[in-house]
Amino acid sequence: MNEEMKEINDMEVDLDDPPTEYPDIEKFKLDVKPFEELWRMVKECDSKKQIWTEGPLLQLDPEDVEKDHKTIWQTAQKLVIKFSTSVPKMPKPEKVAKDMVEEMMNFRKYLPIIRSICNPGLKDRHFDDIFNLTGKRIDKNERLRVLITLRIEQYTDKLDEISETASKEFSNERTLQKMADDWAPMEFLCKEYRGSHILEGEAIELITALLDDHIIKAQTMKGSPFAKVFID
Repeated sequence: MNEEMKEINDMEVDLDDPPTEYPDIEKFKLDVKPFEELWRMVKECDSKKQIWTEGPLLQLDPEDVEKDHKTIWQTAQKLVIKFSTSVPKMPKPEKVAKDMVEEMMNFRKYLPIIRSICNPGLKDRHFDDIFNLTGKRIDKNERLRVLITLRIEQYTDKLDEISETASKEFSNERTLQKMADDWAPMEFLCKEYRGSHILEGEAIELITALLDDHIIKAQTMKGSPFAKVFID
């Protein structure tokens, strides 16, 4: 809009006409801003819900879903207040904003489901537990819409327990992998001594320190109820 105004003023100057002033433009821009934000959020809401419910469930990032959900919900609530307190009142855009708030409230119960099922620590054994619980086998092409029709929210607490177990087992798994990786750059340097070979003093110190550290970590994990899968 500012570019168009400037272009018109430039042409008026070229024609030796007095530049036209636009005193109400800024006011109009402020007046229309809530409507622009409303339609933008309606489009965003529809787009995100399509991704959340129809896209591959296991490709969703729970953090992103919760962040986008919160943004849409809070913005819609602000727009409801804006339109309900405007003079004159604007019932139609207010209803659109209220409908969006209700959509987000209804969807909110599926956020824990997404967080539980999209846990990167879930292994085949955990998906077997989910199948035994729900009777539904979750595969890489699963859609949340299908789970919604099965009333997946009734299993929210149990799914959270399975996911929590997977997270703690995954933490132990990463610790074990880190311990294995710690040995990769380790060099066992030897030197000749009385017709034989022995480890150099510095190598012995490094190996001993690493062994002591790993023994403590292994003992800690062994005492964890979530280490059983690795011990077996």
